[in-house]
Amino acid sequence: MNVIEFNRLKGTDLNSFPESENNVKHRIVIPFLRCFGHNDPDFEHAAQGSRIDINIENRIIVETKSLSKNLDEFVQQLGNYSIKELPVISILSNGRQFRIYSPQWRKEKNFSDKLIYQFELSDLGDVELLNRLERILDVSNYENETYLDNLNERENEISGLKKRIGEIKENKNK
Repeated sequence: MNVIEFNRLKGTDLNSFPESENNVKHRIVIPFLRCFGHNDPDFEHAAQGSRIDINIENRIIVETKSLSKNLDEFVQQLGNYSIKELPVISILSNGRQFRIYSPQWRKEKNFSDKLIYQFELSDLGDVELLNRLERILDVSNYENETYLDNLNERENEISGLKKRIGEIKENKNK
């Protein structure tokens, strides 16, 4: 994990950043992925009549959008790509925000509910976040296959939190 590069990315001046999707992809998202050792992604990957912006060995797919785009409008698109490619991780980013989904999470039916991390570019200085992301994104975890255990752990953590929130709401209503 390249903490120096994360700090450089975190300091990106988005106010003077060129707006386009390609700039987001090449100046933010690809360097982000390289920090985790992913140096040779497949760009504009053909997927049954569609083009996925970045595909890493069909384990991680990434859809990038320009800075001004609202990511909510593209969650279904990423979900459709995930159905076609069956990745372990799907990422949606407009350069400002990153959303990481676990498409194969069986407990959640709707793709939008499979969100496991959401953060801002400015959060890349948070060491705890980087350590958590490293567990599911770092290339070494794919080589030794611990990424699956780490992903299951995160899914269980989220399920537990959702359950706890439901219990709190139920108790509040009583």
